[in-house]
Amino acid sequence: DQDKAKTWVSSDKFVRTYWSRVSVSNAGASTAALTVRDAADKYVNSLVVLRRNADGIEEYVVPRHLQSEVSRVRNHVVPVWGRFTFGALTRALVRSGLETLQVNARRRGRKRKAADGTRKQVLRTLYAVWQRYNPDEPAPFAGVKLPKTDVKRESDVDEQIAVAMGKAPEREKNGALETTEEVKHLLT
Repeated sequence: DQDKAKTWVSSDKFVRTYWSRVSVSNAGASTAALTVRDAADKYVNSLVVLRRNADGIEEYVVPRHLQSEVSRVRNHVVPVWGRFTFGALTRALVRSGLETLQVNARRRGRKRKAADGTRKQVLRTLYAVWQRYNPDEPAPFAGVKLPKTDVKRESDVDEQIAVAMGKAPEREKNGALETTEEVKHLLT
């Protein structure tokens, strides 16, 4: 239907889709000079969609299922590799960035080394930023192998602390830790 086509072509969604495809098709030669920070900003902007809120007002939002991706871009990809151009990214540079990647510890307000799963997700996000501008080319950092770390989940660390303090931890069905003394107290 011609009226629907005219309406769609004049919409913001069409304009954003059209320009993102034009920028992707023109990105090949200039990607080497594009910084990871600029590419990440454009990548995050490409995830934004127009939605109508509960009050009927249209607003641009990142869909809920993509919010963790945006968080990884802003908290990990940009701080570690943002100042580099894609042409400067090598396997060694990406690997060293992943090895030194840190996250906020839930307790004590300190930084701790990122777990293997976090580092894997950050690498996947860096690939996604690359693929946004080079869909047909392999990334210059393709094939990065993640070294295993000894970082464990916080519940595992809690168990190790409890054992070191002489308390034998037990696990409930819901995964919460309780010491043997606490369990005995509940049973008596």
